Amino acid sequence: MNSALPSPRVVLFDLDDTLFDHRGAVKGALQRLRREHPGLARTAFAVQVGRYLDLVNELHEGVLSGTLSASAAREDRFRRLLADAGSSALPAEVAQMASVYREEYQRSRRPVTGAPELLGSYHEAGIPVGIVTNNLRIEQEEKLEAIGLAPLVDLLLTSEEAGYAKPSAEIFRLALRRLRAAPPEARMVGDSFESDVVGARSAGIPALWFNPRALAPPAGGHVVELGSLHPAGKARRQIAEATGVFPAAPDTR
Repeated sequence: MNSALPSPRVVLFDLDDTLFDHRGAVKGALQRLRREHPGLARTAFAVQVGRYLDLVNELHEGVLSGTLSASAAREDRFRRLLADAGSSALPAEVAQMASVYREEYQRSRRPVTGAPELLGSYHEAGIPVGIVTNNLRIEQEEKLEAIGLAPLVDLLLTSEEAGYAKPSAEIFRLALRRLRAAPPEARMVGDSFESDVVGARSAGIPALWFNPRALAPPAGGHVVELGSLHPAGKARRQIAEATGVFPAAPDTR
């Protein structure tokens, strides 16, 4: 590792679809279910993946608040996917689908390309890495262990334990207090512009929008993008150079 690379004192990351390939795991699990349950395959795969991810986001708040169990949320998602495809199933069949999905999702867990090398380079340089994530702690701990990143992470802060969820500035401030860093000394990288970039900026932290799919940026405002975590040296330079806190994009809805 080139010690001359400029570096912040600490680097914060989102987990799902930033370091952990959540979308890829969803695709792997849905592909298996479509083979085993032809009713699901009546919907185009890309459409179904997008719909499933939307349902995850829609039901996630209930899981985090404890009003909905993770298994019940999965079963509800599959009832809705079947309905979208003009199909249905008995409750026991839906529960079995949710169970198979969970099994295949866990089997499909992988890091985002370049994540192990990037976090490893920070670890070797003695730069603490924190993860700020809206999820249950046990779920995120299992992911980090499964994809081999746990030894490279100095802080895992979940909305469950923080009592705040992104984009609240408070969860980012708590992460910095635990890592003993000031906002200008940190950087935040995440795939959600609203939760990760706007949230971190509201806490005074320079932030980069991780955008490997080259999505169109939000209208207005200043967007600092990171298209890949690989190679590590290039990604570190881009992260380090993202100085300043820029205004968030206006709400144009």
